[in-house]
Amino acid sequence: MNDSNNKSFNNENSNLSQQTNNSTGVNLNQQPTVNPNQPTVQTQPDILQMYSTTMSGSSQNTVITSTNSLNSTSKMSLDSLLAPETSINTNEVKQPTDDELLQAFIGKNYEKITKRPFNFAAFFFTSFYLFYRKMFGYGILVFLLNVAITTAFNKFYFTLILNIIVGFLVNKIYLSTAKKRVAVIKVSNPKKDGEELKKICANKGGTSVGKIILGVISELILFIAILFIMSLIGLGSAFGELLNFNNWKEIINDNLPIGTGTLLEDVSVEGYGCMNSKCNVSIATATGETETYSLKINDSDFFNKLGDYKDYIKLNIYYVANKDTKTIVDYKIYLKSTNEEITDVKNENDLRDKIGLYSVGTHTDTFTLTEIGEPGFGFKDNNSYTYTDYKFTNSKGTEFEMKYINDSNSLNLVEGNNYTVTFEVSEDTFGYDFTIKSVE
Repeated sequence: MNDSNNKSFNNENSNLSQQTNNSTGVNLNQQPTVNPNQPTVQTQPDILQMYSTTMSGSSQNTVITSTNSLNSTSKMSLDSLLAPETSINTNEVKQPTDDELLQAFIGKNYEKITKRPFNFAAFFFTSFYLFYRKMFGYGILVFLLNVAITTAFNKFYFTLILNIIVGFLVNKIYLSTAKKRVAVIKVSNPKKDGEELKKICANKGGTSVGKIILGVISELILFIAILFIMSLIGLGSAFGELLNFNNWKEIINDNLPIGTGTLLEDVSVEGYGCMNSKCNVSIATATGETETYSLKINDSDFFNKLGDYKDYIKLNIYYVANKDTKTIVDYKIYLKSTNEEITDVKNENDLRDKIGLYSVGTHTDTFTLTEIGEPGFGFKDNNSYTYTDYKFTNSKGTEFEMKYINDSNSLNLVEGNNYTVTFEVSEDTFGYDFTIKSVE
């Protein structure tokens, strides 16, 4: 009985081995021999069916050397299928950097604000620019400083100094403020994704025309409040006169004939300042005495620039006095060299042509080289350059300082010689620049 069973068992093993070696796939319908002494692993029918389908659909030859290998493979597949699912976040979004959020906050003119040391918009518009950039507190502070300086000194150049300081400091202050506000936005919105954070930064930062309007209204209210307080403490006697328009009827009359008023000859404009529509100018007489005048003429901007040409022109003014206030209502200008009246002059370029100082643009003229200066260093459009100064004198005896931007070629000029010079005249913040283009 035992021999029969052993023979049967050996035949089955032989058939199984032969069938395994000769087959090109695995027949899962055939039950493998299982050792009754080993514990059985119960598998789920749907998983075995999945395994069977996968194996039968394979185009590759699979060789199974033993029943244990099959059982092992089946167990590994089951383990992998029944193993706990690993969580993989495929929707993870890259968070923006601080620089990206800062760029979204600043918005327009990001490159200029972050890289340039001087802000020309802040220089010209001061508090209005600060309002525009949503720096409301700083805008009010600059306005109050401007009022204080105008009241204390009544000199234009003090206001100019303040504007220069604002131009140099605004970018640094704005960047510092912007970085702090971006940090607060990040901390306050920890669950927001990158695009949402950028939108919040853009809304909180950027520019606003509405803030300018609000700032102007605030400045007007503050100005009236300051005048009222000054009148209460006895420092604003002009407050009552400002509100009494009867005192200004004769002064604010645009139909006054030319030359009406008291004549004051050979004066010069030493400084000026304007607040809203009111302008005050500091006038120096030929004897050196200085007095402040109110200005009521149509071309006040041009008049205020006449001080830059006091070496070339003679200025006569006509003013009307009312109590303690003197108001300029007209003026005339003359060439100092010939005492000829300069007429038909509408702007500064016209005046420069009349004087012979060359207007903005490119010119060619003959000069005598009087002096070769030392090399210098300049900065323009985010680029640095070196230059050499040359002083020339024209046929009228007027001296001009011109700069030549150095390149690989040298001018090799000799002092005392005459040269035909082509040059360009341009206007910058502090005056006019003469740049040499070529010399013959």
